[in-house]
Parts: sequence; structure tokens; C-alpha cells
Amino acid sequence: MQIDKNVDHILFDFDGTIANTLPLGFELYNEIADQYNFISADDSELPQLMNMSITEILHLKNIPLYMVPIALFNVKKKMKQRLAEVKPFEGIKDFLNNLKKAGYHLSIISSNSKENMEKFFEMNDIKVFNYIYSSTSLFGKDKLIKHYLKAVKTTPDKVIYIGDEIRDIEAARTSNIKVISVTWGYNDQAILIKNKPDFLANNIRELQNILIPQI
Repeated sequence: MQIDKNVDHILFDFDGTIANTLPLGFELYNEIADQYNFISADDSELPQLMNMSITEILHLKNIPLYMVPIALFNVKKKMKQRLAEVKPFEGIKDFLNNLKKAGYHLSIISSNSKENMEKFFEMNDIKVFNYIYSSTSLFGKDKLIKHYLKAVKTTPDKVIYIGDEIRDIEAARTSNIKVISVTWGYNDQAILIKNKPDFLANNIRELQNILIPQI
């Protein structure tokens, strides 16, 4: 299954899609859990957490919604100091270069900080993105997508979003754009399928075949 030929803009999530931030993010969450009296997470819980939405995780870990922005800010701040530990997923850099060569406009929509992402791309010599949009909220990606559509003067039918979480599917659906879910990030394949993305990719090769099957 392939995307429509008129799609020429690809938006990417960052964490869990391009950058393997899960191990570090898990560790940093436990650091702030102690600080803010959230319920910490054990490694044995990871399979369960990967099959839950963000809202369900907040409830499970007793994290009040009003505390999410400050918790997210602190995780991003801590991550900035340890970005050297974060690596791109295997094959993603060549894939991004292939997309650029194929003529796609590539940009980022993420809840990580713009500073972290720019530093990560510089450290890993990734120079393919036209725009990097950062949300201060876990739930603000649809607003960034709409801002992007307006900024580049394009329409939803020409854009597709690639992410690894349920909230990426929801943001794309709210913005009336198609979405590709990848299964190597924060949410497990089963729950992604349950939320019905337009496309599903289990590895870089499958993702590439959706977007540039001739390669």
C-alpha cells in the first residue's frame, strides 16, 4: 500500500520515531517522579506502558494534568545534558536522505524542545528538515500541524505525518491529514493497530516502501 502521489510534505515526530529516546526518557521520568511525588516506573512495566495512551499513563502514575507542562519541561532540560546518549534508529538517517532526494519537504512536529532536536541533528549530521516545530504540551501537535499547513501554504491532502504514538494518530486525524504509525517507538504495534492509522510500518524498509517504493 502506497501514499497518494500528490503528497509532497512529510511531517515527522521526533522521540521514538527518529531518535531512540525511550531508555533515557524512562530514566529521566523516574528522576522527576521522585522530585514531584509521582509514582515511579519499573522496567518490568514497560510492555504494559507501551500499550497505554498518555492519558491512561498519567492516571496510572498519579500525574495531575496541570503538572504535565512542568514535568515535560524538566525532562527536556535534563535530556539536553545527556543528548550524546541518544542515537538515531538504525537506518533512519539514510532513509531521510532518500526522502529528501525524492523531492519531499521534510519537517518536525514534536513535544521535545527545538533546542534538543537541533542539537541532536547537528551531532548526527542530519540536515534534511525545513522546519522544526516544538509544542510545550503533550497534546498540542494538532495545533502545530495546522500552523504548518498555513505557514507553507499547503492543504491537508498533500501532507502525511509519521509518528510512533496514539497521540500522533489523534493529532493527524484532528488535522485531517493521513498518518503512518511506526512500531519501534513508545507505543506497541497492537495498540497502534487498534487506533487505525492509515499506514503501519514495522521497520524502515516497510516505511520506505510506502513513500518511495522504487528505491
